[in-house]
Amino acid sequence: MVIKLTELHATHDEYPVQITSFGELSVRIHGEFVDVQTWKSPRVYQLLLLIVAAGGRNIPTHYICDTMWANQDADQAMQNLEFILRRLRQTLQKHLSDNLKANQVILLQHGKISLNPMYCHIDTWHLDNHIKQAKSLHLDGSHAQAHSIEQQALHMIHGGFLSGESESIVSGYRHAWHTRICNWINETASLWQKQHLDHHKIISLLDAGLEIDPYSERLLCQRMYILQQEGYSNDAIRYYQDWASLLLQTFGLKPSPIAKEAYQSILNQ
Repeated sequence: MVIKLTELHATHDEYPVQITSFGELSVRIHGEFVDVQTWKSPRVYQLLLLIVAAGGRNIPTHYICDTMWANQDADQAMQNLEFILRRLRQTLQKHLSDNLKANQVILLQHGKISLNPMYCHIDTWHLDNHIKQAKSLHLDGSHAQAHSIEQQALHMIHGGFLSGESESIVSGYRHAWHTRICNWINETASLWQKQHLDHHKIISLLDAGLEIDPYSERLLCQRMYILQQEGYSNDAIRYYQDWASLLLQTFGLKPSPIAKEAYQSILNQ
């Protein structure tokens, strides 16, 4: 008999290991917060960080070796990984119950490392599932149910992806997640407008995206358009001007012709 994970864990709180990656990396084991940032070995923490950043599933050991020990030969890098993985498991075991072993939580199978979904909950896994589920529900015409799933997805996003981390290994994954989330929010906002949802909800949705990427022109233009449609043209103008000033101060750049055109259309109305 195949047991679904949802049958094993009715709520996220029932997973022994819970990892949050939006905002700062946060780990709870059996409900207790574990301050992983203060672990004595930076390499142990870096390995956990890389596993989480890379999605926690089927991460090739040779990729981890190339990332963490780029200047060492393959054999030495693999020995380092085996040692640090053993240290990571030993550190986690101190917080796990006696009937749950760390090698059940962090799996090494067929040259790949994974977090075991039977015992671990990562917010990115469930955010990904919620986004896919909402899109499927919209296609089926179940819009009200899709809206509920989308709201749950938004509540999972507490700041940028691993925003407290300066490690270079995180930057590529952070960019990928931020791009995906902003694309999803852009698509969802357009869909909500077509379905005539309350404009306050749509603006809150766009604001969540702009918190992650304050320089997104697509989200900016959508927000301006909604404000204009609702009769708040002056607010839209001020918002654009503040945004353009931020873009100039941060990058020395001016808005694109598309953003300028959207702004000009509001001024000319």
